Amino acid sequence: MFVAEKLAALNVVKSRLEAAGLGEFLLPLQAERSTRAAVITSVRDRMEMQSGPAVRDYNVKLDEFAGYGQQIANYIDLMARPLKRPA
Repeated sequence: MFVAEKLAALNVVKSRLEAAGLGEFLLPLQAERSTRAAVITSVRDRMEMQSGPAVRDYNVKLDEFAGYGQQIANYIDLMARPLKRPA
C-alpha cells in the first residue's frame, strides 16, 4: 500500500511498478473518483488472475540476491566501524 497526498507522487510509484511488470496489481483509489463497484470489480479481477510462467533459474537468482544482501551487510559493517587515527 502506498498513500500520498500529491497525485504526482502516486503517479511516480505507479509508473515504477508498471515498469517492473507489477502494473496489473495496482488498485488506485481516489476519494472522488473511486466507486465501491469499481473497487469490488478490481479486487475480483485480481483474485481470478491466472499465475504466470514460472521464473527460470529461480534458485540461481535467489543465490544472487542473497549475495547482494551479504555485500550490503558487509558495507554497513565497514561504514559502522570507527575511524582509526594515525599514531
